[in-house]
Amino acid sequence: MRVSCSIYNLIRVACCIALCPICIGCGAKMSDNTTSGELNSKIDKRRNENPHLLPVEAFSGLPVAQDVRISPGGTYISFLKNTGGETALVTINIGTGDIQGLVKTDNRSKFIRWYEWSNDKYLLISILYENTDSPVRHYITRMLRATADGSEAPRPIVDANFDNVGILTNRTEIVSQFQDNVIDFLPDDPERVLLSADFKEPLFPGVYSLNITNGVRSLVKSHNRPIKEWMTDQRGEVRVGVGINKDYNRIIVKVRHAEKNKWKKAWEFAAHSAEQVFPLGFGLDPNALYVRAYHNDKKAVFKIDVGSPTLSRSLVASDDNYDILGSLIYSPKTRDPIGVYHGEAEDTRIYFDEAYKKFQASIDRVLPDTTNYIVDLTRNERRYVVFSTADDTPGTYYWGDRDRGTLERLFDTYPLLTKDKIPPTEKVVYKARDGVEIEAYLTVPAQQQGAMPTVLFPHGGPISRDYGGFDYWKVFFVNRGYAVFQPNFRGSSGYGRKFKMAAFEGFGKEMQDDLTDGANWLIDQGIADKDRMCIVGASYGGYAALMGAVKTPDLFTCAVSFAGFSDLKGFRDGKWFYANYKAIEALFGDDSAKLKENSPRRRADQIQIPILLVHGENDLTVPVDQSRVMAKALEDNQKEYKYIELEDGTHHLSNERNRIRLFQEMDLFLSEHLDASTR
Repeated sequence: MRVSCSIYNLIRVACCIALCPICIGCGAKMSDNTTSGELNSKIDKRRNENPHLLPVEAFSGLPVAQDVRISPGGTYISFLKNTGGETALVTINIGTGDIQGLVKTDNRSKFIRWYEWSNDKYLLISILYENTDSPVRHYITRMLRATADGSEAPRPIVDANFDNVGILTNRTEIVSQFQDNVIDFLPDDPERVLLSADFKEPLFPGVYSLNITNGVRSLVKSHNRPIKEWMTDQRGEVRVGVGINKDYNRIIVKVRHAEKNKWKKAWEFAAHSAEQVFPLGFGLDPNALYVRAYHNDKKAVFKIDVGSPTLSRSLVASDDNYDILGSLIYSPKTRDPIGVYHGEAEDTRIYFDEAYKKFQASIDRVLPDTTNYIVDLTRNERRYVVFSTADDTPGTYYWGDRDRGTLERLFDTYPLLTKDKIPPTEKVVYKARDGVEIEAYLTVPAQQQGAMPTVLFPHGGPISRDYGGFDYWKVFFVNRGYAVFQPNFRGSSGYGRKFKMAAFEGFGKEMQDDLTDGANWLIDQGIADKDRMCIVGASYGGYAALMGAVKTPDLFTCAVSFAGFSDLKGFRDGKWFYANYKAIEALFGDDSAKLKENSPRRRADQIQIPILLVHGENDLTVPVDQSRVMAKALEDNQKEYKYIELEDGTHHLSNERNRIRLFQEMDLFLSEHLDASTR
């Protein structure tokens, strides 16, 4: 296998093509008195004084390219190209070099949620946008069909009524909120897909056969309370239904025998209980169902014999120390599972198939010192796409040809960042005050010695976790000269059920104490300068940053909250209109007094350090009011703070200008409070 760059120049010019626009535009709202010119002037001055600093855009810009795929027959390479804040879906004909732009979005009003090849002629594209006609703010999705060569304009394929939702049509159907839930791409029938959608009864979908050439659909499986999700086997037959009871506290899983049309309840369990069993997918054997269930307090993968009266199970993959949280890895050729993704495994996956182990090993020999993901394969598995990355390497895409024995470089995701500018990350363990061991990731600026300015960077969720791979926030902080500490505090996923359950009604409690203990550990180890440590977070991490300022004002020098909670009761009560309210209530709890006690907004008088608040005005996950009321509380208590509201901003920083604005503000704020010259 050899590495070459013959297609690289084609990728570089892809930003110059003509595109079919969905919507164009971008901008950022200045909620303080700073103008764009003043902000850029301050940033330029800071970089002139510190020549080693890379431009903020090197970190906060959207990756040059992402989600690279190869068409089923190997004719085309496709990818999402990010330029000037807009995202375009681009195809390249491998044989001719022809480049086509199919769709672009502004990442303000509309977003590309996903895309997938249906066959070598057609791609399906999911578009996400906000429904502005409803009193309750929410997102909706629509699905487009596009031709790979750009010969036809992209068009809605499920419902031509692109902008309305929830409207009764002909008194027989409603316009489904989500029209992009393809549950099977039917590789043996490339003109059809199976779509799950609630055209008959809201929230309870049926399954439809959708002809992607003409948009004609027919019912395959009727909706059936309480089922909300359907799963097919490798023959394209609907075989599993997953639902939830009317109180939203018990999960119900139904299955159907491969040769019989009779459904039976396979499992019913309380949400988050140790008895949970979640289907992952079928094997080539139509009665072989792979599921995720607990094994000695850790989530593991089992194979269920759906044909047996007792639903007998056998253990397929487990880890004594961690949950296995990833999806199954399928062979496009055999359609049998050949492995499962696992973040703590070597190369982040566990292979069941020896041939794939050898294939992976051959790639790793050519691309050593990185984690190399096979992200896509053709149906015959002779051509493929690899994404190569590490905690000190942003990532490069390659496409390979097994018949020619080549592996060709496509592009770097963050071309201004190179390995020599990013130090490695180390996994460490510290003990919380009650003796519980907490894993964390520590990244220290190169050639830095002694106690240094530090950013404590808790993850969002809170039922989520950090891994040691590349993170654009982390490398930004490190480039600015700060050590970065990312603890997987109690409540994080991946460490077993008992560890995760600390998140439930745990806001401001053990989860917060674990962060405090991590900060003190850094000081005790001589890593962090006790007078120069800031806590920074987004979403739940933003809440944790504010709560750190409340509970331990003497520990931190400053705090940054992006899209963070500040009023737990207000957030919980604000979700009453949503279908998942019961799940939110279970996480936050029903003790209103405790929620108020652990809400930073209600304890702003205790904050003694400067606060930077940033929030997107169109955040539908954590509403912008959560930061507005926090800013008001800080103002009322005459605290030092700055509040920035990002126009058209989302929870996930989808708009590039908003990303850049956030990072510019953090750059100036952290330098003011953490740099040695300001002690």
